[in-house]
Amino acid sequence: MPTVSIRIPQLGEGLREAYLVDFLKSPGDSIARDEPLFTMETDKAISDVESPHAGTLVKWLVEVDSVLEIGTEIAIVDTTSLSHAGSDLLCPHGDVATPPSSPAAALDKVVPAVDGEADVAPFMVATGVTVAPRTTSALIPPKTRRYLRDHNLMDVVDRISTVGRKMSVADVDHYLSQQQSTAGSTEVEMEVEVLAADRVDDSQFELVPLPKSQLRLNYRLTQAAATCVPVTLVNEWNWQRIEAARNYTRQHGGPSAFAMVCWSVAQAAKEHQRFRCALSADGKSWRVFKSVNLGIAVSLEGDQLVTAVVRNAEKLTPDQFFEAYIEAVNLARTGVDQADESTTLMVSNIGNIGMTIGIPAIVAPAAATLAIGQPVDKPVPDGDSFRFERSVTATLSFDHRIANGIGAAAFLNAVKSSVEEFEL
Repeated sequence: MPTVSIRIPQLGEGLREAYLVDFLKSPGDSIARDEPLFTMETDKAISDVESPHAGTLVKWLVEVDSVLEIGTEIAIVDTTSLSHAGSDLLCPHGDVATPPSSPAAALDKVVPAVDGEADVAPFMVATGVTVAPRTTSALIPPKTRRYLRDHNLMDVVDRISTVGRKMSVADVDHYLSQQQSTAGSTEVEMEVEVLAADRVDDSQFELVPLPKSQLRLNYRLTQAAATCVPVTLVNEWNWQRIEAARNYTRQHGGPSAFAMVCWSVAQAAKEHQRFRCALSADGKSWRVFKSVNLGIAVSLEGDQLVTAVVRNAEKLTPDQFFEAYIEAVNLARTGVDQADESTTLMVSNIGNIGMTIGIPAIVAPAAATLAIGQPVDKPVPDGDSFRFERSVTATLSFDHRIANGIGAAAFLNAVKSSVEEFEL
């Protein structure tokens, strides 16, 4: 049966890998061209990827929660229903058929112009003179041709293999990734002898697969480390108002002290738009989200970590916020990670594990993380003596490409004021 491969596409300049979030189709399902087929996450966005072919999904070649290089083959689609119109151009697994040998047959293969620019036919005849075809024999749509020119690949186009009768941008990206791998192979070979000497016997360790939550977290941490410019600010908060409110809720039922802090953070983010921002794909604009979708770090058994999200946090009343907070955290405790590209700010309760201060990591897609330490009694000058006040240390890590020091300090001080003046 005629089949084609589906590959991880290049959705943004400079992307080298993507995280496969979910399959939207199952083997045996019919697929229309441009119908959403799977969901993938990059450092730019989480998006549904459309199928470049119509047909029937034969099988998936990879697993959900995998980090995959751009151009990786992930699925096979049966295009049998389309083969009557172009079966002579498709072979099993997307191979391109041998070009017709006669000029008469070649004339039947000439493809009409697309977007004002004619596609290159696999074999063309002009005034009875045969023109030698390209080795690849694939058609090159205008979009792909422009992409080839942008990457100075027109001279090597015959070396690029395709998965269908037309060369796609994904085919070009796959070729580029192969070239990068080849370029690095010599260096790898030179290091083999040294690495072999450093290896330990396999019996000395056990391979333990990472849980899915850790795979996703690792991907996001890697993306953030590769792109953002982290800066950290620290200040001290008087904890007496929060502690008084918490003592009341312990007796009458109500939110935790950390939930109260999250409420204050959401209100500050409403007035400081840099903390509900993300960079555009080209890095030339800020994408300012209209709502605060506040991320909350939630720990699970086995040292796992997922993100709960309170959506439209700044628009909720305190009671609505605390109710939404509990629902989001409980959902996260079942293993459901709720972050998406609009989750630009996260809050972490490191005081809950006995830490007074810590520099938090920035986890993509967030552009900032605020860590709240454990409350402690600190001495405060009082005339000729000292008195002790309950306080916490708050540590803010943020992407300097999105916020500068003055703006970040203003945001952190706004949270501080809200915490120190907190009332139920």
